[in-house]
Amino acid sequence: MTTGRPHPRGNSAGSGRPHHRVIRKATLADLDQLVELERIGFTSDIFTRAQFRHYLTRGQGVVLLDSARGKARGMAVVMWRKGGKSCRLYDIVVRPGLRGRGLGGKLLDAAEAHARRQGCARLVLEVRRDNATAIRFYVERGYRRFDVIMDYYQDGADALRYVKDLA
Repeated sequence: MTTGRPHPRGNSAGSGRPHHRVIRKATLADLDQLVELERIGFTSDIFTRAQFRHYLTRGQGVVLLDSARGKARGMAVVMWRKGGKSCRLYDIVVRPGLRGRGLGGKLLDAAEAHARRQGCARLVLEVRRDNATAIRFYVERGYRRFDVIMDYYQDGADALRYVKDLA
């Protein structure tokens, strides 16, 4: 998912043309693209435009955006409480046509790096019990399951809670 640093110039999908890809903090100027990514990534429990606006301007958190040539490729949303030792990964989305290329891992790297900079010792997340791909991804990246929340999502699906120590 993310590293939090600009990525070097490289060739875009065989075009031979260099492009600059970066993972950065999203701004209000990115609001439309964030809402679009959210709708692409999830069918329920979707962040609203107002929630994104809050996270971008007043919330104790960050929305990280992976973009190339001004086009949003993926995002991660990380929240924390002032003085808390845990950060929470609320959201991670990669455009469907770009999945399987390591973007999710780079976004997650960036989210973890940002959490460390906030002084968080661990990153916590929830994932749908029926999302085997996401579960495998998080386990491969060092997350361990520590809880189950029954009937967590709007549609009644259960959530599995995972944590990773960042120290």
